[in-house]
Amino acid sequence: MQQAIRAAFEPQWLDAMTRLGDRMRQQTESLQRALASAVTPAFEQWSLQLPKISTAWVEQMRPVFEQLRRSWEEALPPNWEGFDVDEVSAAIERIESTGCCLVWVPRIEIVREVLDADATATKGVLLARRGDILDDALDVLAEVTELQLAPERDSAVAAIKAFRDGHSQAAQALASSVFTSTAHKLFEMGTKAIRRRMAETHPDEAAIAQLRIRTIYLAGARALDEFRPDRATPVRRDFNRHNTAHRITAEQWTDANALSAIMLSAALLRELNVWFSRDRQSGANGTVNE
Repeated sequence: MQQAIRAAFEPQWLDAMTRLGDRMRQQTESLQRALASAVTPAFEQWSLQLPKISTAWVEQMRPVFEQLRRSWEEALPPNWEGFDVDEVSAAIERIESTGCCLVWVPRIEIVREVLDADATATKGVLLARRGDILDDALDVLAEVTELQLAPERDSAVAAIKAFRDGHSQAAQALASSVFTSTAHKLFEMGTKAIRRRMAETHPDEAAIAQLRIRTIYLAGARALDEFRPDRATPVRRDFNRHNTAHRITAEQWTDANALSAIMLSAALLRELNVWFSRDRQSGANGTVNE
């Protein structure tokens, strides 16, 4: 399963994109800006100097542009639909700085509210919309149909119910277990190794097809940051799986972190459902995934 998913993360068109990148370095900055939102975030970082573009070359590259545009659109989570490169970068930066996962959940209007607010206000914005966010998480979990993810999906639903009923600590504990169980099921290794794997490739450096999962991994790696339960250090104010599992601290056990744990577990489950389903279907079609 792991090798199949890794193989899926390296689409055949990636070589074409690399070759296109070398060619694009010879073109104008205005073309770079025009294509960045529709093709790939990497284009926006290129410095292009020459002022003239061959019309024939553009026509030759049109199928490649179209394929990249489709790949870019398919790579975005549904709740980021229509985001341009700057908005995608802002969302990734906010996830990285706060540990609050914004992939798959919540709905786009809430994501925009979060991005419009200062980073320090992120948790407050999310808590103010907690009812809608829990609804969104339930909708996302209803789309998790792979049988191997059913135990975690059902437990995530139970965590949402606990939160709605006013039991945020129970919700946080259960959602934390859902996240850990799902990660163990995917990586089949311990939490330290899982954190290393989640942190190894930043979304900015990943293939387009990896955008969603690598962004989820940003929040996942943050949730697996080191915590010493014997000393209760370092103080973890954002959701932390180890702090949640091993030590009751006022900074960790909060409504905001319970909500964050639910959002992260729902996002990881929904995204893995995509990859597990794709792997299963390709195997059924005769493609053997080793």
